[in-house]
Amino acid sequence: MQLGDTHYAHGTAIALRVLDLRQRFPEAAITTRINDSDNPADIAWWNCAPGEVWVWEFRHAPAPCEPEVVADPTRFLAAVRADPRSRGRAVVPGPNRAFSAPADAGANMATYRELITVRSAAADGLQFYERHYHQTPVARDLVDRTREAIDAASDANAAACL
Repeated sequence: MQLGDTHYAHGTAIALRVLDLRQRFPEAAITTRINDSDNPADIAWWNCAPGEVWVWEFRHAPAPCEPEVVADPTRFLAAVRADPRSRGRAVVPGPNRAFSAPADAGANMATYRELITVRSAAADGLQFYERHYHQTPVARDLVDRTREAIDAASDANAAACL
């Protein structure tokens, strides 16, 4: 394991957003790729709205001088559509308004010297994350938030056996 590598930053960003959704919608049936690489999407919310499955993909944020890339949802939506749990439902990019705030932050799950920020992109169904290295560990409340987020994501996967 390389501390602070992109895999853990990506997972931390997903966990932070799952925590937000689970706090707002405790009954949400959500699966993630954090502890289960067989899941078809970074986040899939299976009981979000009647007849729909909402899906989000997470990407490393573009550099400030680069334009925000519009997501091509074809690949990740197709993977969820192929999942038997989506049968009879429309699979659509998750509306970014489902999150309580446009951005969130926590410590990287692999190293507490790295702050992970995650924010909604302009396009629904897409979240961007960034890594910010610190000489000292990030604030304790952000470490605690990450731990809570990891637990929420793990619990969500376990509870979403549909």
